[in-house]
Amino acid sequence: MHARHRYSDKSALIVTKHGKEQVIQPLLKWYLGMDAVPSIGFDTDQFGTFSGDIARTQGPKETVRKKCLSALEQYSKTIGIATEGSFGAHPSSPFLAAHEEWMVFMDLENKIEVYERKLSTTTVQFAKSFTTPTQAIDFLSSVDFPQQRVFIHAEEQLYRTAVYPNDLPEAIEVIKSLIAQREKCWITSDLRAHANPSRMKVIEGVTEKLINRLLTTCPSCSTLGYGREEVKRGLPCAQCHFPTSGIQADIYVCAQCGHREEKNESDYPKSQNPMYCLICNP
Repeated sequence: MHARHRYSDKSALIVTKHGKEQVIQPLLKWYLGMDAVPSIGFDTDQFGTFSGDIARTQGPKETVRKKCLSALEQYSKTIGIATEGSFGAHPSSPFLAAHEEWMVFMDLENKIEVYERKLSTTTVQFAKSFTTPTQAIDFLSSVDFPQQRVFIHAEEQLYRTAVYPNDLPEAIEVIKSLIAQREKCWITSDLRAHANPSRMKVIEGVTEKLINRLLTTCPSCSTLGYGREEVKRGLPCAQCHFPTSGIQADIYVCAQCGHREEKNESDYPKSQNPMYCLICNP
């Protein structure tokens, strides 16, 4: 364990029904000296499911906040941690699939809310259709099933006909049955944390980022959670020096007092490749 922190020996509620405490709990203990327990019996599905049978009505940041507050109220706790995953197109590369994981740390007594997020393109996510059992079974082997869990269903809309097989023999039986009846079956990745090892790795990563925030205080007011909130763009083109969308620096912002500063300029290049310049390569 590292040096004592203001949360050393405190206890946090990890809001999860899908085993996220496996990666969150050890990190909290090691870096902050915090104990943590999962919210056993709390229904996180009420805020939306990846299968689509319960729609998420708000964005990931609003949802993770609502989820954490609801669990803290139900369990009469004051310190909580929750995450919320969002899957879709990459914000800057629309043809690339991306996963963004949001995390919040809440301390109700001290009115502290610290958010962090991590964007990943390595999280396993797929939805594919197959017309022969051989194709479908070979695909299951390629995605490391059953470590990576899947839904097998007859229609493209997942929640209407989905079966959740536990092992390969059960999956093969479902695949053969659906193709015999419907001439096609769909296989979709399970995005829930306990069923998707690559997502669990991202949750571990965003936990590390959040802890780093909790170890960093604002240089102006000493509030916890000081960190990167924005970036400064305008990196000059190496050829014509016109400002591009390239990042020049990180912008750290304090949620409490609003203090701002530019940091980490040395982590970024001094100029942008002309191929990304609207003047040199319109």
